[in-house]
Amino acid sequence: MTEDFFRTIDAHPMGRITAGWKPASAGVPTMRAFPQYVLLLTAGGRAWFRDATGRRATLGSGDVLVLVPGVAHAFAPEPGTIWDEFYLIFSGPAFVPWFDQRLLSSDRPILNVDPVAYWLARFRGIADVTDVHPPYAAIARLHTLIADLLTHADGAGRSAADRAWLTQACSQLGSDSRPSLELIAHRLKCSSQIFRKRFRALAGIPPGAWRERRRLDAACDLLRTHPVAVVASRLGFCDPFHFSRRFRQRHGISPQGFRRAVRS
Repeated sequence: MTEDFFRTIDAHPMGRITAGWKPASAGVPTMRAFPQYVLLLTAGGRAWFRDATGRRATLGSGDVLVLVPGVAHAFAPEPGTIWDEFYLIFSGPAFVPWFDQRLLSSDRPILNVDPVAYWLARFRGIADVTDVHPPYAAIARLHTLIADLLTHADGAGRSAADRAWLTQACSQLGSDSRPSLELIAHRLKCSSQIFRKRFRALAGIPPGAWRERRRLDAACDLLRTHPVAVVASRLGFCDPFHFSRRFRQRHGISPQGFRRAVRS
């Protein structure tokens, strides 16, 4: 991408996302606090960063700034350099759990990811709103992007063996056949206790919670064409009531409300 890009996606009542690309950006050179959440990917160049907590850092290609409401910050290109950025500004109840649970936090304002071209395409893909991918799909895609960012960034210090093991474990957990945790542990040649402990250490959440998040994100696509009861059954929830409660906790709206919104 060589030209400025800007798009706002309104998926009321779940949330609102603004996506933008700024080549040769001037940044935010004076201290400022945004009222929304921001993820900002450094796609090229170098910049300095500081915030109201006293943190200072140099941003380079592949660094992702995590900015939260109420925490003033400033960032701008280093003298004599050109800095490219892609930003996602978002707000709404669908995103609050990431920050309430401190999975995203001002305590860790910089994540590092690579390859940059891959992550730039992922950021750009959030704004891909069409008849096939309506505004509510952008909410689900941003949830998935955040989860993948955290998993990738947290894996920077993992060994190759740990990364391969976690990839295999996630593939098993995401399988449509939904094998039990005991069966997955057996396939990975370890006990159930060791599997749960190792997965949580590497992924940051228990395997059962990881699987449920993926199911609830997948539900957003299924609800466009299937009734709530059918989606609950297909995704393996014990009953529609339990599914509805967990969906609301994850996305900030009931599945029936989500279904009405995307079909209107």
